[in-house]
Amino acid sequence: MTVTVHQLSDGTSGYVPLMDVSGLVAVLYLLAVRGLFDRCNVELGHDAYGEYPSTYARRLPRWLRMPFNTAVNVLYLLCGWYWLRKAGCEEETRAETKALRGPLLMPAEAAYWFRAYGWLCVHRGIVQALFMVAQNRRLASLCELSRLLIVSWCVLWSLRLLGFLGEGTSRFVAALAVPVVHFVCCLRDPRGHERAEIHQGLLMVLLMAFLQFRYGDVAHSLTSLVLGCACAALLAVLARNDMELARSGPPLFRSLTGFFWSRVCEALVLHCAARFMFAVSVNKYVDSSLQYDFPGTPTVAGGGAT
Repeated sequence: MTVTVHQLSDGTSGYVPLMDVSGLVAVLYLLAVRGLFDRCNVELGHDAYGEYPSTYARRLPRWLRMPFNTAVNVLYLLCGWYWLRKAGCEEETRAETKALRGPLLMPAEAAYWFRAYGWLCVHRGIVQALFMVAQNRRLASLCELSRLLIVSWCVLWSLRLLGFLGEGTSRFVAALAVPVVHFVCCLRDPRGHERAEIHQGLLMVLLMAFLQFRYGDVAHSLTSLVLGCACAALLAVLARNDMELARSGPPLFRSLTGFFWSRVCEALVLHCAARFMFAVSVNKYVDSSLQYDFPGTPTVAGGGAT
């Protein structure tokens, strides 16, 4: 009898993560609208992102200034949708699982973290697409804040899995810490953005290394971690050299710019990060007597497929 139990349990209302993410986003929007981040350095216009109007662009609406850099944000929506869908489980699958081995699905808390992560990815795609269309200073700040909010959420998620974050800790307040501190650094130091990004990257690698050591495996979590780090390194190279690639790089980088490919890499980083968290969550929460073909069906240790 084949039973798919690699999806997360749906023990909590799907609206709770959405409402929490909406609250976080609303606070950041309010701070941006009030002008708190207006003094931060942001990049605007074609010169900053390497995609210039060409023959095909003249046939498009005037508001669509950078069609490829705008369209690439669909990847964030797909990533978010995938993990939102993964955070649920069909009723009949759950019933079969309970009848066979008891409630082997991960607890509702795990589903909460994945759902919130999915909504944050969706928000990232929407706000970055709006920024590419509008090229507005405050939208530029919000675009950066949307990325920082995902980093903040991953930090809290890792701390929770490692046991450093209690159940009663306010996720809402803690999740705002990274974006706000980051932008305060930008206000105090022109190079604060770069330094803060380096520190965030090192912190995430350190936390994931701890998770890998404690709950990881080679086939699933380590593979996702290595692929994610490789995509992150490629993202940094492309983002730093997008203008040079647009001017003198291969033809591929003149229409589909370095910025475009860096967004592809970032979406892959988000997906790899979620796969890593999924793998370590399975190892942490699910009955250790099951061996998982990830993602697939469990087999009882010493026996065949269930």
